[in-house]
Amino acid sequence: MRVSTKSAVLIFCSLLLAACSNQIDKKVVEGESLKVIRENIRSKYQSSSVKLENLSLIDEKDNKFLGSAKINVNGDKIDIPFYVSASEVESNIKVIVQFIYKDIDDQITRQENNKILKEKQKIEQKKIYIANLISKLNYIENNKNFLQFFPSYIRNNSIVLADYTAVGGYPEKVSGGYFSSGCAIHFCTIMEGAWYLSDDGSTANVAIMPDGYGKRFDLYGASYSDLPQPLLDWGSARGMDSSNSFRIE
Repeated sequence: MRVSTKSAVLIFCSLLLAACSNQIDKKVVEGESLKVIRENIRSKYQSSSVKLENLSLIDEKDNKFLGSAKINVNGDKIDIPFYVSASEVESNIKVIVQFIYKDIDDQITRQENNKILKEKQKIEQKKIYIANLISKLNYIENNKNFLQFFPSYIRNNSIVLADYTAVGGYPEKVSGGYFSSGCAIHFCTIMEGAWYLSDDGSTANVAIMPDGYGKRFDLYGASYSDLPQPLLDWGSARGMDSSNSFRIE
């Protein structure tokens, strides 16, 4: 049976219209994909540090799409490819998104590792700085580079620590830091002092004995129970305990 040219054109247009009517609008799929990925990120990471900024789709065929999502992870932006298949069910658009969340996890892990590495580097640099500072320490009074680690009273009244450790007072390396003790000129066994500085500068304590053994001890930077072991040992040898030691700052 011969088909007229007019009929053939009509048949072709009908088939083309049917095909077009089954194709879902890419903008609609983008919107639905955005919702799905954003909700998954919110529930998976539960943190504002991971955000979906935007995404774009490339139409492939048969309502399947190739997409790219721009993700902000703690300020760093990464592009993650994903696939979407879309279907229309009772006038509702349903999308199935295949998204590589492992790329986000890897990025977070890299950031955390870099952060840890940078912190370790900072600590090591500070240890080197303090070791060099201690090696050249020949006076305390007004030595701002050294005093910066200690409580404000000691920083602002450096003469106190200088006087109470005037005799002796040579720093020695101990476990975890540096320790020094001494006494006031002509007043050893009566007016003595000691200090401890951790090798990373995070802990700095001072103990002052102003009135002789077993009487009163003034503490700076920590209470008796929190003193580092070198200061506890120094104090114990002079009769210091929890009842006669007082944290001033």
